[in-house]
Formats: sequence, C-alpha cells, structure tokens
Amino acid sequence: MRVIAAAVLQEDQVNTFVAAAIERLRLDLDPKEAGPLVRALMDLRQSAQAAASGVALLAAEGHLLDILEQQSQATRFVDKAAALLGHMVTRPSGDADAFPGQASQGRDTYLRLTSTPPEEEKELSSLTHRARRSLGSKELVVLTKDAVAGPLASRLVQELGSTPESSAWFTPLTVVEEWTTLDDLLNDSASLIAQGDRRSQVQGVLVDRGFTEADVPLYRALIEGAERYSDALAELVIDGLSALTADGWADELSADESDILDLAAGLGRTEAPFELGTPFADAVLGHLTTIAAGDVETWDADTWDGLLLALGSPERETLLRNLRDEALFPGGPGLPSLIRALGPQFSDGLLLSEKSDEVLRRLGKNLLESADDDAVSWFVSVIRSAPNILSSAPRGSIKDLVGRCEAALAGSEVLPESLAAKIQELRDLLEQQR
Repeated sequence: MRVIAAAVLQEDQVNTFVAAAIERLRLDLDPKEAGPLVRALMDLRQSAQAAASGVALLAAEGHLLDILEQQSQATRFVDKAAALLGHMVTRPSGDADAFPGQASQGRDTYLRLTSTPPEEEKELSSLTHRARRSLGSKELVVLTKDAVAGPLASRLVQELGSTPESSAWFTPLTVVEEWTTLDDLLNDSASLIAQGDRRSQVQGVLVDRGFTEADVPLYRALIEGAERYSDALAELVIDGLSALTADGWADELSADESDILDLAAGLGRTEAPFELGTPFADAVLGHLTTIAAGDVETWDADTWDGLLLALGSPERETLLRNLRDEALFPGGPGLPSLIRALGPQFSDGLLLSEKSDEVLRRLGKNLLESADDDAVSWFVSVIRSAPNILSSAPRGSIKDLVGRCEAALAGSEVLPESLAAKIQELRDLLEQQR
C-alpha cells in the first residue's frame, strides 16, 4: 500500500486510508510494510479521530506489540519508535487483550524500554522525533506519572524541554496545567516561559483560569526576578492573595513550606501596587507572638522582608510596634529565632527608641538570659546605631542592665568566647551612659 502524505488528504480520504491501514496491519505483514503504515497512523492521530481510534484498536489487539518486536529485531529505530509510542499512549501499562505473533516478546521489549529508556543517540532521537510528531504535549506529560510508562515519558519530556527551541512544543495550556511536573523534570523549566510570545500566552491562560492555589508555583516563576509581567496577571495574583482570610494566612505561616508566602514575599519586592491588609497583619502578629513564646523556627529574614514590604508603610509600622510590645518585650524561649527573622526590621532603632526603658529593662534582660550569640550581637548593633536609646533611658534601667552583664561575665568560663566578647561590648556601651 502506498502511504499518502496526510497534508493532502481530505476527511473522507483519511477515513478510507485509516480503515485500509488498520486492515493491513491486522495481518502478519513484513516489517518493511508495517512500519510506514504505523508511522502514517501516528502522524494522523492528533488531527484525525479515526486514526487515534485505529491506533488504540491496534494496541488493544496486541498488533503494535507484535510490530514493536519485529521492528526491534530488524533494528529499524524509526518504525520501532512509532509502534512503541503508539502502544504507550493508549496502553501505558503494556497490556493487551490478545497477543498475536510475537506480541508476548513485544510486551517484554515494551516493559524493558519504558523502564530503562534507551540512551543510544540514534534510538533516543527517533523516539523524541516521533513523540514531537505524534503525541500531544499534555498526554506525554501525564504519562510521566504512570507507573510503567513514566520513566520513558519523563526522559522524552526532558529531551523535548532541553532547549528553548524544542520546548516550544509544549503548549501554553500544558505548561499551565502541568507546571509542577515540568518544573520537577526539567533542569531549565524557565525556558518554557522565557520567550516573549510564549510568556504572554501562558499569562493569558492563567488569567482566563482565574486565581487558584494550584497555579501559585507558576505565578512565582513568572513574577519573581522578572523585568516585566502583565498587569492582568499582577491584578489576578493581588486579588487572589488579598482574598485570603486571617485564618488562611495563619495556616500558611505555620506550614513547613508555603508557595503562597513565597509568592507574597516575591511580589512584595516588586514595584506592583500590592498591599496586604489587616487579615494578613493580624495573622503575622499572632504567628510571631507564638514563635517568641515557644522555641520554634520561623521563616528566614529575607522572606519576612518581602512579606512586610507587601504591607503599606503605615500598616507595616503598626505591625512592628505591636510585634515589639507583644513579642519582643515579653520574650520567651523563641525570642532568638524571632530576632534572627525580624531583627533587621528593627535594626535602625527608630521603633525601639520610642520605648527605650523597656528596651533595656525587658528586651535586654531577655536577650542576656537567652545566651544566644546572634541575638545579643543584634542587640549590641542596635544600641550602637541608635544612641538615643541610652540617652533617653532611665539611669536605673541602664545600671540594672550593666549589673546583668557583669553577672553573665562572672560566669564567662562557661560562655562561648564570642558571646562573652559581645556582652563585654554591651557593658562598655552602657557604662558610657551611667
């Protein structure tokens, strides 16, 4: 049978051709005749339902496994790839309803190739080329999650996503719907959204879908570090984050990992007109107060810097004042963790100098008792950068903290050398104001 180029076939001609090809392939054909017919059906399956149904029928009846084995023995890589992928896309587990000819051996070959994808350049190239021509990007990515077909499908996705040029095969909708999988598989998933037109198309799909938490990792990839992104995408993300309740933010803050928080922090560092409101501020205060009261780690200082930038300036100052009064001054086992995370927000001393007495009498005392090198070092740097804290503090509070420094230094043989040096430095600063 002469194989006719699909581009010149009308629908009725396609159906006629497909029916004839299937009829021939259900016979015990010579591999040289069977190979081109399978390739032709695979070429047509994306555009012709008859061809897609035909490939599924041949897989179910075991003919593609039979042909796979024949082509493997003949080392015809192009035709072997067509039979292998035809079966994989319809029967990924490698099963069949019947096993004609050499189909049983073909199943063994199928299982071997899917579990251990070929690395020989010619064979891998044939499979990649055939996948690009015959499979949809979404169906190939979905196959990466299959217990049997997964290893081979994953290898092909990696090959197809290895360069910006080849990664254009993945449709914008596939990029959106399967971003997490693609990001896990590809060394440079950013290439999928790097090009201007592609980036715009992906953003358009996201905007049409509306805000969903499932898409948050992709929002981050598009926004963080980007020179520009669409106003529509920024508006979508801002509206989505602004709709979170205080309880919702509290859940994110207490999680071990949170794409939502990373997104908010990333957006906070941009020039987007982005201000989270009272629900976020209330959740942050509750979370950080809990952190100070218990020895629990929190998010790093860089993340907190971005999150607090997501508040308007008045709201941020109010939150920091509340944090000062309700977490820093009362203290607790988690105070050093809190200082590591939020200390930079107070380093200029402006908010602390408003209550210089309590800074010395309560915060200084708590930090000395914590015996935490980082926390004490931060406190010394604050006192140095804001001398008005000491100049406006009651002499009695200064004297009290000097005494506590001396008591700590009296047991300096059990203190780390660097901590003892910082306490001595603090004592000297205090003595200058006595």
